[in-house]
Amino acid sequence: MRTIVVVFQFKDGRQKIVETSKGKRLVSLINDEGIYLSVPCGGNGHCGQCKVRFYSGETPVTDSDRRYITGEDLDAGYRLACRVVLKEDCVIELPQESSSVGMSEDMSIIMATDDKDSEKEDFDPEGIYGIGLDIGTTTLAASFVKLEDGQYRIISQSSCINHQRKYGGDVISRIQAAEEGKDKAMQNSILTDIQNLFADLIVKTGFGASKVTERIKMVTIAGNTTMLHILMGYPCKGLGKFPYQPHNLELISSMACFVLPGVSVLKDHTKVTILPGISAFVGADIVSGMYALGFDDIPPGDYAFMLDLGTNGEMAVGNRNHILTAATAAGPVFEGGGISRGIGSVSGAICHVLIDHEKPVTETINNEKAVGICGTGVLETVSELRRCRLINDTGLMREDIFEKGYNLGRDNFGKSIYFTQADVRQVQLAKAAIKAGIDTVISEFGSKKTQEFVDKISKVFIAGGFGYRLKRESLYPLKMLPEKFVDKMQSVGNTSLLGTLKYMAAEQKEADSGKESLEIIVRAADEVELALDNSFGGVYYDAINF
Repeated sequence: MRTIVVVFQFKDGRQKIVETSKGKRLVSLINDEGIYLSVPCGGNGHCGQCKVRFYSGETPVTDSDRRYITGEDLDAGYRLACRVVLKEDCVIELPQESSSVGMSEDMSIIMATDDKDSEKEDFDPEGIYGIGLDIGTTTLAASFVKLEDGQYRIISQSSCINHQRKYGGDVISRIQAAEEGKDKAMQNSILTDIQNLFADLIVKTGFGASKVTERIKMVTIAGNTTMLHILMGYPCKGLGKFPYQPHNLELISSMACFVLPGVSVLKDHTKVTILPGISAFVGADIVSGMYALGFDDIPPGDYAFMLDLGTNGEMAVGNRNHILTAATAAGPVFEGGGISRGIGSVSGAICHVLIDHEKPVTETINNEKAVGICGTGVLETVSELRRCRLINDTGLMREDIFEKGYNLGRDNFGKSIYFTQADVRQVQLAKAAIKAGIDTVISEFGSKKTQEFVDKISKVFIAGGFGYRLKRESLYPLKMLPEKFVDKMQSVGNTSLLGTLKYMAAEQKEADSGKESLEIIVRAADEVELALDNSFGGVYYDAINF
């Protein structure tokens, strides 16, 4: 079979030259070469997020290309990687967030943990060290800590992209991929990510790998139910269809050689704990978050609310005696997905937007030249458009900007970054899912006395790195949260990761103390299945407008 040469051009100036067979799908070649490229829809041509640019080499325009790429960009050589079949030698420019390593996302967004106690210190040869790990659908985040007297001290932190994203951007596409026989490949992918992530953590300690490995006594892992099923090699079939039966939600305590095979930075006998979950859609990441926030200590009569904003908006409300949980499919909007110029939290992503006399004032991550717009920028843009009456309460753009959208400025290539009418609609669908979920859960808990119960909730926690960048005042025009929630809102960062650290510290001081707290939370928790709730559809429809 005839071979062709493909030159991959990265934004940082690096090149990778590979030889492949004529007729190979581009997205398959990218995966084979270990290059990261976000393909949220799993390569089905339904999201438009895998745009690449051909500088040379002919490739025909497909219907999917026409749907997601403007005529100007098609003429400039942009194509969807998942639709390209390679025919001849070519030079391809990859997007800003692509990497052959996968460590390009902004650390402050991914980690967002309380590291005020973090400081360099000498290695203690008799000390006890541990690693906490949060496995997210999009990213992995980890902390290396010293454990002493029931406390933890963060020594180093790291994060990386979850390279399973090449199988799809959400849990549904991962479940589908697992059912198509890609489960083992995804398991190997996550184990490789963990190995690289842990190795990076250890390098950052400055202690020396051989010393550190001997003293890592605990690893604690949290993540959503699908991610943990893939990690453990459990069948995912029950997660994807009613009645949504997970294979196992229990706390797992084992050794590294069984749970993390191939993660060579750990000794085989290192204790590994996987925290418990509640359901197919409310996983160990939410249980860990509630544990980090002390839901097991909230007395009867007092209430707290937690919302973890991401591709799935998971929420919980209650106290140690009774907790209601739910998950709603918000889609990828909060991570920049599904938006015409949307991008992850990378350098150059527009993260803050203010409209002054109808002119945009924007801020980008690391103050780099704009390359696109990330989740916080997306929500702040819509909030500002509404505040300035450039969109009405139904989300309809003013006539003079309706056709092209609102111009946020120019990117690093001099091309205008338009926020379109379709982008506004995507935000409306996402925010409506969150608002409807909150209203339904609050109504269920408060026995229909919704406003009276909202007044009793003393703490409102917004979890996830997303909340760290989002300005509170931007939430009022969106009407995504009850107004009194916004007033009480606290951004608490990656609570899933923080819960793993709290658990290790508790276990180091007194065996099973952390386990007992988790059992209180799991025992108190019930899930509201929004898809089966008769009121959810109506509430969702009402929540679409601003």
